[in-house]
Amino acid sequence: MIKERTSEIKDTNAIVSLWEKVFEDDEPYIKSFLAELCEPGRIPLIEEDGRIAACSFLIPCELLFGGKRYPLMYEFAVMTAEEKRGRGLGLRLQAYAGRLAASLGADGICLLPADGGLVSYYKKAGFEPAFHGDISRADDRIIYSQAYMGRAASLRGDAEFLSMRCTEDTPGMLLRLNGNIPEGVSALMMLPLV
Repeated sequence: MIKERTSEIKDTNAIVSLWEKVFEDDEPYIKSFLAELCEPGRIPLIEEDGRIAACSFLIPCELLFGGKRYPLMYEFAVMTAEEKRGRGLGLRLQAYAGRLAASLGADGICLLPADGGLVSYYKKAGFEPAFHGDISRADDRIIYSQAYMGRAASLRGDAEFLSMRCTEDTPGMLLRLNGNIPEGVSALMMLPLV
C-alpha cells in the first residue's frame, strides 16, 4: 500500500538511512541538516508497505520580484530509494510536495537539480527553468547574484547546505502553485528564511 504523508520524529533514522544510500553523505552532515533546517511537518514522503520509498525537504524562502515578496519553499534533497525508481513515486512525491507547500502558504517551490539530466524530469512535474549563475560564500550566508532578462536577482541562505553552481544546463527551477507569482518572473531573488 502506498501512502503520502509528512514525516514524524520516529522517521528520522529511516530518512537518514535513505539519504545515506541515495546521496552517500555521512550521518553527521545529514543529522546537522535535519536539526538546523527541517521540521517534520515540512518533510513530504511516500511510504510503501510501511517503509519510506521517497522524500524531500521543504525549506521556507521568499521570491523577491518587482518590489513584492512571494512565499516559496526551497525543495532540497529529493530522493527515491533505488529499488523503488521507475514506478512514478518521485512524480507522486512532487505532486504531494506541491500540495503540502500550498497548504503551508507557499506560492511556489524552487529547487536546484543535482545535474542537467534532471531538468527534463522536473519539467514533467511542472517546474520551469528559472535562474542560473554563481552561488558563493560571503560571511555565513550565501550570496547569489545575476542579471537575467535585465533584472537583478540574489539568493541568500545557509552556505553549508545551499552552495552550488547553477548553469544554463542545470538551472534553478520554479513550480508555481497558484496564480500569485506573475508569468514571466524568471529572475529570482530568494531569501531562505533560516
